[in-house]
Amino acid sequence: MVSRFCESRCHLNAFIRQAPVAIAMFDTEMRHIAYSHKWLDAFGMRADVLGRSLYDVLPRVPEHWRKLHRQALQGESVSRREDLLLSPDGRRQWLAWDASPWRASDQKIGGVLLAVQDITGRRAIEDALETNQAQLEAALASMTESIAIYGADGRLTQFNGGFVRFHRFDDAGDYKKSDPSFLEYYDESGHFVPWRDLPDRRAMNGETGIGLVYRLQRKETAAQWFGKYNFGPIRGRGGEIVGAVVTAHDVTEEKRADEARREAERRKDEFLAVLAHELRNPLAPIHNAVEVLRRTEDAPAEKRRTMLDMMERQVRHLVRLVDDLIEISRIERDKIELRRERCELASILQNAVETAQPLVEQNRHNVGLHLPTEKITLLGDPVRLVQIFANLVNNAAKYTPPGGAIEIRAERRGDEIVVVVRDNGVGIPPESLPHVFDLFMQGDSSRRVGGLGIGLALTCKLVQLHGGSIEAKSEGQDKGSEFIVRLPLQPSVPQTASPAKARGKVSDRPIRALVIDDDLDVGNSLGILLSTLGAEVRVVYDGSSGVDAVRDFAPEVVFIDLGMPGMDGCETARRIRSSQIGRELRLVALTGWGQDEARARTKEAGFDAHLIKPASLEALEQALQRDAQA
Repeated sequence: MVSRFCESRCHLNAFIRQAPVAIAMFDTEMRHIAYSHKWLDAFGMRADVLGRSLYDVLPRVPEHWRKLHRQALQGESVSRREDLLLSPDGRRQWLAWDASPWRASDQKIGGVLLAVQDITGRRAIEDALETNQAQLEAALASMTESIAIYGADGRLTQFNGGFVRFHRFDDAGDYKKSDPSFLEYYDESGHFVPWRDLPDRRAMNGETGIGLVYRLQRKETAAQWFGKYNFGPIRGRGGEIVGAVVTAHDVTEEKRADEARREAERRKDEFLAVLAHELRNPLAPIHNAVEVLRRTEDAPAEKRRTMLDMMERQVRHLVRLVDDLIEISRIERDKIELRRERCELASILQNAVETAQPLVEQNRHNVGLHLPTEKITLLGDPVRLVQIFANLVNNAAKYTPPGGAIEIRAERRGDEIVVVVRDNGVGIPPESLPHVFDLFMQGDSSRRVGGLGIGLALTCKLVQLHGGSIEAKSEGQDKGSEFIVRLPLQPSVPQTASPAKARGKVSDRPIRALVIDDDLDVGNSLGILLSTLGAEVRVVYDGSSGVDAVRDFAPEVVFIDLGMPGMDGCETARRIRSSQIGRELRLVALTGWGQDEARARTKEAGFDAHLIKPASLEALEQALQRDAQA
């Protein structure tokens, strides 16, 4: 009997010792009865632990382990899936283990059987995966662009805050509750993109895409925006597709800016074409008139007068085109300054109608001006205010057929004055209404009647400079137009009229005038014109000759072009002023530059007057008067 027991004990020890797992058998005092080689290896123990208490061998066994051992000794089978232990050799180990009682032949508990698995390696992998996941989530959260990750089944598994914002949701919960088909996709050409061709589907099919732009539209709100997408598949070790990643960022502003740039380019090209056309129109009759006068030197006075009147009209038209371009440029750069004074509304509107009268009479329009009975005073620049309403009346005359009606009605409404300019002309298409005050806007080509498309844009900006607003209305094609101007009202105060200045006249004794201009035609023609005004004239063609001519000719007034090569007009003026005779002269700048900066430069250089080419006859006459004010 004893021998058979010993034999069985030896067999049990041999079995446990060779077991492929870390296992040990303990008595009720937790002394080692049997153990496997794996057990010794797992804890870094020596082979002489037989009969020794587990707690002696592993003194750092935590108390909760000991408690569970006691539970096993009381008949419970317990387990702990993960626990950290410091082994005798100093290693930190993650263990998963099971404890269960073993029973003797009399069914009494003889001790505890412990099975332990070292999961340190697995735990390190899991920790690394958790770290990688946390890093990925942090990276996704920190990125502003939309990022979406799809699993092997094509379902969305992970997305960041950028994804939620990109799809116009308040939070992730709103997105998760939404209908999966809440979006419609369109390509850059505006064609609908079916589900199978969406970025995530293409990625799941193995495609890679970079920089593809789609227009997205929310079905329930019709909100639209543009996204630029990158996408591609996620592949496993064997190359199989196990998911997909899709990134996108909002390019709505870029697309709108790009569309605005293209529209600006189109408008610019259109404007240049219109400008060339508008400049050729007056040049053609001027050229024809020149040829007529050249070929018919002995033509009757009436014919010559007709040609000259026509040339004068066309030159004025050219000057008006250039003036409009300069005006809009100055306003766009905030370089215009209003000369505000108190002025009567009635006078402003009457002057505006008078200014537009030539075009009104040409088209035989009926114009009605309705003024309030009370005297209304505005604080503004009277020249600019006349320009505002003259532009509106001219615009109405241009787009109203001959014999049509134009009505100007003014009234006081609270603390503002409202002026309505209404016509029964061609009207404004609904799609053009939001753009009537855009620069170079003229509507479709079939309705254009000349001009550069500057007038209404200039009018709008001048109204705004006066603290007012302007609005355009029209019920559509051939139903007329209505422009409503609102301006702040100023209290009416009595004003003392300024005495009118008597206009001087050119002296009976010829005044000596010197013209300095590098353009021979401009200089010579101005010299001839000044001669017809009674002046004794000399013309030179560069600044250096001009300085010499001042000394030799002793002029009383000098007209100087600013843009001459070599010694420019300002330097020429300074040199003339530096001489004894030059201090008493009147210097007049003649230039195509009318900006405030140009006027400041000529004033600093010593000029007394600044005239814009082509100077009016009245301005030249004023300059030739000996008593002219600087």
